[in-house]
Amino acid sequence: MAGVAVDPITCSDQPLCISFHPTRDIVAAGLVDGTLEVHDFSSIANKPKPPKPSKKMQLDSDSDDDSDTDELPKAKITSNAVEANSDSDSEEEDTIQSTLEIHTAEKPSSSSTSAHGSASLGKATQNPSCRAVLFDSVDATQIYTCGNGGGLCALDTELACSMSYTHGDAKTPILWRMENSHKTGINKVFQLPPSASSLLVTGDDEGVVKLWDTRMCGNAPKKSGFDNCMTKQKGCVTTFSSNNDYISGFECDADGTTLLASSADCTLSIFDIRKISNAYKKGRDLTSTTTTVTESAKRSDDQEDELLSICTMKRGKKVVCGTQDGVLAIWSWGTWGDISDRFPGHPHSIDALLKVDEDTMLTGCSDGLVRVVQIQPDKLLGVLGDHDGFPVESLSYSAEKRFIGSVSHDCLVRLWDAKIFFGDSDDEDDEEEEDGKESAMDTGATTTTAAAAAKKSRNDAESDDEWEDMDEDENMKDSGDSDDDSDDSDDDSDDSGGGTNRMGRKFKTDSEKFFEDL
Repeated sequence: MAGVAVDPITCSDQPLCISFHPTRDIVAAGLVDGTLEVHDFSSIANKPKPPKPSKKMQLDSDSDDDSDTDELPKAKITSNAVEANSDSDSEEEDTIQSTLEIHTAEKPSSSSTSAHGSASLGKATQNPSCRAVLFDSVDATQIYTCGNGGGLCALDTELACSMSYTHGDAKTPILWRMENSHKTGINKVFQLPPSASSLLVTGDDEGVVKLWDTRMCGNAPKKSGFDNCMTKQKGCVTTFSSNNDYISGFECDADGTTLLASSADCTLSIFDIRKISNAYKKGRDLTSTTTTVTESAKRSDDQEDELLSICTMKRGKKVVCGTQDGVLAIWSWGTWGDISDRFPGHPHSIDALLKVDEDTMLTGCSDGLVRVVQIQPDKLLGVLGDHDGFPVESLSYSAEKRFIGSVSHDCLVRLWDAKIFFGDSDDEDDEEEEDGKESAMDTGATTTTAAAAAKKSRNDAESDDEWEDMDEDENMKDSGDSDDDSDDSDDDSDDSGGGTNRMGRKFKTDSEKFFEDL
C-alpha cells in the first residue's frame, strides 16, 4: 500500500503543529518562530489530475517495447518527462493567506527548555514558538493558539484568514489573550464536544491540565506566573496536577464525560468531566486541591515507557498509545490499571496517531514513515508515505477527510490523498464509465467481426439442416416407391399373362393389343 502524495504546502519556517478548517481548504500552521501562518490550499486540492493513460496507449507502448530500435527514443521521452516534472516542481503554489505574530514576544519558561528530551525540539523550546493550534470544532469561528511561554490566545477566523498581523499593531484578529495561562509552555490543546459545553483543554510541559470555559475568557489584567498560582484565572474551570512530565495528547469518549491524557511520565491519566461540569454549574470551588477535583482524576500503572500519542479505537472500547520504544500500548476502556495488549514492531518512537476506522489507524514514526496498521488482530498493512527520514510530529485530516496532513522537521506540510481509505464514488464511476467507453471503442471492430462470423455460422448451420431435410425426404420417397413397387408386383403377379416393367407399368396382353387394333 502506498499513498498518493499531492503538492505540499510550503511554510516560511518549520511548522510544529497544524489544524485544518472543518469545512474549507484552509490550514493553520504554528511555526517554530512563534508566528501563525494560514494557508489556502484550494488550488492544490482542486488541481486537475493527470490524464489516465488509455488502454490503447498502453497497447501501443507495449508494441513499441517489442521493437528493436526504441531504446534511444524511449530514453529521450524519459528525459523530457523529468524536465517537465522539474519545471512543475520549481513553480511552487503560493498558498499563504496571512502571517500572524501571535507568540513571538513570549519569553519561554525555564521548564520548557528542559521538558522535551528530543534534540529536534531544541529550537522550539529555546526560542518563542507556537506549539499548538486548533480551529473551534463547533462553528470554526475562532482559532486557538498556544505558545511555549504559557500564552493562550483566541483569534477571529475570518480576520486571521484575510489579514497579516505584526505584534503591536492596532488592528488585530486576536479576540482575547491569556498571558501566563500556564507556568510553563503549553504542549497540547483539545476541545471537548458540545455535550460537554465545548470546554477547552490545555496541557503543559509539567503535566498540568487545565479546563477553560471560552465564554468566560477575555482580556484579563496581565499577571505573573506566581499570581496565577495563587488565584484562579478568569475562564479557568479547574486545574489537574496528576502528571509530572509533559502532556503528549488528549482523547475523550463520544459524550465528552471522560477525558484521557497521555504523558511522558509513562502513565495515562483519566478525568471525570461529568463531576467537574456538575460542580462548575453549581458554582462550587474547583481548585486543584478540592475533593471533587482529586476524586475526578485517576492514573494508570507506570508503563516504564513514555506515552507520546493517543487514539481511541474499536468504537471506544480500546485506547491505543504510541510509546518511545515503538510499541503500541492498548488499554481496555474502564480498566485503567495496566494495559490489556501491546503491539510491537515500530523501529523507533511513535509520535503521532490518526484513526482511519474502528480497526485501522495511521502511525507517525520518528523514522519518517507514516504506516497503516490494524488493531486486534494486530497487523502492519503498509506504508502511506515518508518524510525523507525526518520524524513525523503530527497527523491530521482536512475538511471532509479529503487529505491527510503531516508535518516533520522541515518547512513543508505534506498532503496525502485519503481516497485510498475512504474512496471517491464519483471519481470511480467516472473512471469506470471512461474505461467502458474505451473498451467499447477498442472492441467495436472485434464485436462486428464476431457478429458476422456468428451470422455466417448460423447460415451454414441452416443450410446443412436444409440439405439434411432434403436427404431425409428423398430417402422417405425412395422407401415409399419401393413399397409401391412391391405392391404393384404383388398385384401383377395375380394377373394372368400380365406383368410390369421396372418403372411399375403394366404390360398389355395379346388380347388387349388385338382389341385395341380393332
